[in-house]
Amino acid sequence: MPLPHPFRAVPPAVALMMLLAGCADQPELASTIDAAARAAPYPDLVPLDPLLTPTEARGNEADKSESELIARRDRLQQRAQRLRSGTVIDRGTQTRMRTGVAPLPAM
Repeated sequence: MPLPHPFRAVPPAVALMMLLAGCADQPELASTIDAAARAAPYPDLVPLDPLLTPTEARGNEADKSESELIARRDRLQQRAQRLRSGTVIDRGTQTRMRTGVAPLPAM
């Protein structure tokens, strides 16, 4: 099924935009690197084997992170309970908020 009339020009227009984007000036990235970064030594290469080992072989990091998440969840629930039980905004601020803001004078 052929494309409707208005959509026939879309593929050539997209191709033209891509060609024009290729003609744009590219930023000089080499000038953005400071002297300290240029003088820095090349990073040490590390073997991939320790990084690719299954998590069971590396220890129970999952259990540790799970316990950290549970502790964080408990802290957040306690904080939420404190916020629900008390007032977040003190009385003076509440009164000031109720009075509102004076409208600006017309120009």
